[in-house]
Amino acid sequence: MWIEIFGGVFMVEVLELAESRMGLRRLELAAAISDAEVRSGQEIMTEQFENLHDDYVADWHVLQADLRWMGEQSWISFEASAAGIQGVHLLGLGQQVAQRFQDVRSDTVARMKLARDSVLRWLYECEMANIRSPRYQDFKDSKYGEYLGNPFTSQEITKAIEGLVNKELVTGQYMTGAGYYTNPRITTAGSDIIEEYGSLTNVPKESRPNVTTTTVHMNGSHGSNLNVGGNNVTQSTTMTAEQIGASVSFVESSRGMVPSLGLTEEQVGEITEVLDEVEKESSAAEPNRGLLIDLMAKARDVALLGSATAMVNAYEFLANGSIQAIGG
Repeated sequence: MWIEIFGGVFMVEVLELAESRMGLRRLELAAAISDAEVRSGQEIMTEQFENLHDDYVADWHVLQADLRWMGEQSWISFEASAAGIQGVHLLGLGQQVAQRFQDVRSDTVARMKLARDSVLRWLYECEMANIRSPRYQDFKDSKYGEYLGNPFTSQEITKAIEGLVNKELVTGQYMTGAGYYTNPRITTAGSDIIEEYGSLTNVPKESRPNVTTTTVHMNGSHGSNLNVGGNNVTQSTTMTAEQIGASVSFVESSRGMVPSLGLTEEQVGEITEVLDEVEKESSAAEPNRGLLIDLMAKARDVALLGSATAMVNAYEFLANGSIQAIGG
């Protein structure tokens, strides 16, 4: 039986329930009922949920069984007849469960960590199957393409691959205009992670690969570009006074924010060294814009890979804005 404590549902119960197909299905149903009630403001007819899950499509009685179970847990009240449960109302406990579930599966940090792990394992399986040109859609269609029933977006997949590329666990070409990576492939180091530890989260801190940033802009991107094996190369390192000022502001703001990111002493030290390099390059007679972009990206990625606090989103916004301000 589900219980309330200090007005809230035990988060662990939500997570434990979500581990099974049946439990996740019931949580998705609770969230769907909650959304429907918010839209209509009245009792919800159950027929609208008959296509919510493959199990319901295959057997209407599964939906009925889930609704009865939810009633037993005091999540919902319902009206039933010989034709089954037709109308439902989400009770206070059910509302809390639905809200907690929605909070968990939309959590940015948790989604990104799993996205990186999922992409790495998926690319490992692609490599083993000799699939040389995996696509985003292939990942979305795979068993790794969602988190608690909520599909990963193309933007999340891109960020996941970017993080793996910076750790040299994956290779790929970033298409600036399109905003995605083409031909991502797992490296030997990435395969070693999967075979030895199973996922990035299981890797001991002392064994984790260092973050290195190599930004490859293809065909007509802004800032310093590196086009490998092709034409249409544009290189520009000249910076305006405003751009230099943006670099200096990035350093000042970073020094104020980094202590609040919940990073380890080693990670703080790594970012501090990067900020020192940004400060030094910004004060040079002719600052190298491409180098500054790479350094800012490195500071951002170390924070993203190491922090589990909400502040990291603000720091990512700061870093991306600063990179854009200097022409990145």
